Amino acid sequence: MIITSKRDYPLTKNFPYSLEHLQASYCKLARIDTRVLCLKKLRKLDLSHNHIKQLPATIGDLVFLQELNLHDNHLESFSSALCNSTLQKSLQFLDLSQNKIKALPIQFCQLRGLVNLKLDDNELIRLPFKIVKW
Repeated sequence: MIITSKRDYPLTKNFPYSLEHLQASYCKLARIDTRVLCLKKLRKLDLSHNHIKQLPATIGDLVFLQELNLHDNHLESFSSALCNSTLQKSLQFLDLSQNKIKALPIQFCQLRGLVNLKLDDNELIRLPFKIVKW
C-alpha cells in the first residue's frame, strides 16, 4: 500500500492486517500510527519524509520487519529498546538519513541482521565503539 499525501492517509479505517508493505511518505506524520504497529505481517515500512520525532518501542514487535525507512524525519535518537527487540534478527535495511540523531546506543550493535545502514546527514557526534567490528 502506497500513500503519498496526508489527504490519502486513512483516518478512520484500519489497514489490512495481511499488509506486508506500507509506504506512507510525505504525509506530515508527527508520530507512528498505532494501527501500523498492529500489522504483524509487515516486512517493509517506509515512513520517509514525515515529521516523526520518536520511535515507539512497540515497533520492535513487528517480528517480520526487514526494511525500515525513516529518511528525512525529525528523529533525535534511536532507542536501545529497539535494539533489544525482535529487530535484532529480522531488520536488514535501515535508513535513518537526514534526521537529527546525535548518538546511537551501544546496543545498536545488536542489530546483527543489518546489511544496509544509512546514517548520512545527521548530527552524529559519536558511534558505538563496537560498530567498527561489523
